[in-house]
Amino acid sequence: MIAICWLTLVICFYYCAAVLITQWPKHVLVKPGATQEFGCYQNETDYDYWYWYRQRQENELELMVYHYAEAKYEKDFKDKLFLRKETKKSTLEFKNLDTSDSGIYFCAASLHSNHIAVVFSTLKPDCRWNTNSVFLQLQNDVNAQPAYFGDGTKLTVLERSIAEPHVKILEPVPYKSNEFVTLVCLASDFYPDHIELTWEINKKKTTDNAKSDYKAVQSKDQTYRISSRLRVSKKVWCNADNVFTCVAKFYNETDNAIYITDHVSGKGQLNKNLKSTKFAYILLLCKSCFYALIILFLIWKLKHSSRKQS
Repeated sequence: MIAICWLTLVICFYYCAAVLITQWPKHVLVKPGATQEFGCYQNETDYDYWYWYRQRQENELELMVYHYAEAKYEKDFKDKLFLRKETKKSTLEFKNLDTSDSGIYFCAASLHSNHIAVVFSTLKPDCRWNTNSVFLQLQNDVNAQPAYFGDGTKLTVLERSIAEPHVKILEPVPYKSNEFVTLVCLASDFYPDHIELTWEINKKKTTDNAKSDYKAVQSKDQTYRISSRLRVSKKVWCNADNVFTCVAKFYNETDNAIYITDHVSGKGQLNKNLKSTKFAYILLLCKSCFYALIILFLIWKLKHSSRKQS
């Protein structure tokens, strides 16, 4: 058994450009009992040490196997894995998959081993999909070598039939300042949770003031739901020419995505309010003129009556 070390997760921007690890496929959906291959490639380097890790839900990373002269498997994975290594390529075959194997699978490469073992990590989902630049460094060891990671492969061993999401944009919720409104996109009743929500305004993707949930929430029937929010100025929302679209990219099989959308148009309330204001102003002006005429008539009548009496 490889010695267990505590590792510190460090984001390295300096080294990232030098080492690029590519993994494939990105999304895998299989039935229980299936065999699946994961591929990994060093684009610019040929480091000798290869590592494969698994992260289930938000738990720590588990080392499954590492390879230098030969593959060395962790105890719990000996009967399920087979690793093939070439100079710049590593292929991991995972046999007899079951639902407990669902998770994110990471490939890493390092110049030296430095006794890297099981990793206790705080790596989060919103980080792990942008982790070309992540390396692991032994605590209190200035000679530790970085292990460069790929983006990861998300695997789901299916527990039920695949269900496509229902996508709906909800009515905007005004902010207290009334300068902004928030559009909410809800994707629901889908399985599995291989989904990405994005926003478009007039068919152009926008990331400004757009925020999706940290992860999808699972219901009792095993389906998921997730939401995303887009904050726009009231002026943008009240332009009737603007079209707001929520795009759900949903993987219904391995590395194959379909796109499901919903859209709403700006309500044009700003123009309506402007017209209403103008109409109210004209109506008030007319009423003022009418009242002025009545007063002038009353003054004239009083003067005419006083002349008759005299």
